[in-house]
Amino acid sequence: MTGISNFCSFFLAKQLANFINLFVGVNSDDLSELWVLYLITTFFCLMPLLFLWLVPKRKEVFLVQQINEFVEKYPPKRYDFDESVDDDDDVSSTESESRKNFIDGLMKLNPKVAREMGVYKLYADELGDSFEHPANDSLP
Repeated sequence: MTGISNFCSFFLAKQLANFINLFVGVNSDDLSELWVLYLITTFFCLMPLLFLWLVPKRKEVFLVQQINEFVEKYPPKRYDFDESVDDDDDVSSTESESRKNFIDGLMKLNPKVAREMGVYKLYADELGDSFEHPANDSLP
């Protein structure tokens, strides 16, 4: 990381400054346009502020962490290709309890963030087509 920072600060910055100076025309004999170089330098120093809105807010990070924890706790069963297992309609109590915990955990998630992250599509096989989060009606 330090090497990249040093490369950018000591090599690329000077190369970019020389390139910009080709258009401004400042040299050791004529410093009349030096203020333009200072103005350009100031603009490039403040440019990262334009991208500050891309940094997620604390609440957004918390919501995404909740969804990631949910996905880790209940991994999707999309890749179960074992055809030797017979489909029985009898569901054991542990499977029923596990399904109840799964649905309860899903209901605790923020529905908008869960939809944006594709949680409902990820668990489409487990949920079926009939599942609809109660708060989905109020979402745009």
